[in-house]
Amino acid sequence: MRRNCPLCKSEFKGWFCNIRTSRVGDYREEFLLPLKGAKEHDHGHHQWVTMVRAQPAFNQRHSRPLPWRRSFGRSRFVPPIERQRREAEVIAERVLRWRASIYERGLRAVPLCFPSKPSLQQKLLENNGQKERIQRRVEPWIRRELEAILGDSDPSVLVHLVSSLWMSSLEEELKATKDSTVVKSKFVQQLRPFLHERADMFWHELRYPILYE
Repeated sequence: MRRNCPLCKSEFKGWFCNIRTSRVGDYREEFLLPLKGAKEHDHGHHQWVTMVRAQPAFNQRHSRPLPWRRSFGRSRFVPPIERQRREAEVIAERVLRWRASIYERGLRAVPLCFPSKPSLQQKLLENNGQKERIQRRVEPWIRRELEAILGDSDPSVLVHLVSSLWMSSLEEELKATKDSTVVKSKFVQQLRPFLHERADMFWHELRYPILYE
């Protein structure tokens, strides 16, 4: 057997194998025994032996078996964009569980102060372009709340329905002379077949003024 690298043509006496990590010594190295004679070399009657290089004491003291997890912590081997994506997913999942607990416990947002309703709605509905921007802004909130209530990861159809009802309610309250509670009851009734007993609480959270500012 030739003992020359096919690429660089240099002679070698062994090779590395079973490389588990990039740490020094965390691998095995196999060595070939020296050739005993030209005759054996010509006929290929050579022998080889496997030798395991002892790992440094430092690695023996500090190395541990890799955990059975695909990812953990802030690994330096994870690209920054991928790490940010994973962190965003974790945060989103925590917020979703928190919102689900709010509905389960029947808690409601209590605003510290209310802005002037006519001026607020006029600001939102003064032109179609602004209406579309506001609708795009509120739809992610609606999607998250529906996921928390229904446990459905894709409530897209209901999201469009709710956002349309919400914008319609703003327009009706701006134009109507009757009490806003009547308008609210009308839209809550349209949501009740989907959200059942949590329709009223959902509409209350949706109407919380902090969303509009």
